[in-house]
Amino acid sequence: MIKNLLLLAFVFSFLSVSALGQGYIQSISEFQETLNAEFKDADESPLSAKERKDFKGLPFYPVDEHFRVIAKFEKLPPRSLFQMKTTANSIKDYDVYGVLTFSLEGKGYRLNVYQSHVLRTQEKYKDYLFLPFTDLTNGTETYGGGRYMDLKIPWRYHGIRFQ
Repeated sequence: MIKNLLLLAFVFSFLSVSALGQGYIQSISEFQETLNAEFKDADESPLSAKERKDFKGLPFYPVDEHFRVIAKFEKLPPRSLFQMKTTANSIKDYDVYGVLTFSLEGKGYRLNVYQSHVLRTQEKYKDYLFLPFTDLTNGTETYGGGRYMDLKIPWRYHGIRFQ
């Protein structure tokens, strides 16, 4: 079972200035409640029936607005194939859809946003984007493979729409 989910999954929430403040913390709380409900739901959960019965909720780090940033998104022109190794040791085909840039504690960061070759051919996932990232807790306090965010075109994250 997942040991911890890290608040940094929300670092890149890309909120507009009008959505800052109370809505930020509320949107995180709502996401955590939804995620816990999915873990309890037999149709959605990765847990066994016994694990679901004993499930009390995922442990979350406290919200720390210090790690809240606004990132600049740059959509890139279509590029060549990018092959990404997954945690299941398979290779998946992606395109780099765009890049996010931001700063935290005076240091600049850049993250690629990917689009799956396979998923974009399926109606349900045609607008699906994938943002993987890691941090200093990987493999110690949290899952070693890192974290990710699912995004959609046009971007919606916690009810906020991005163009």
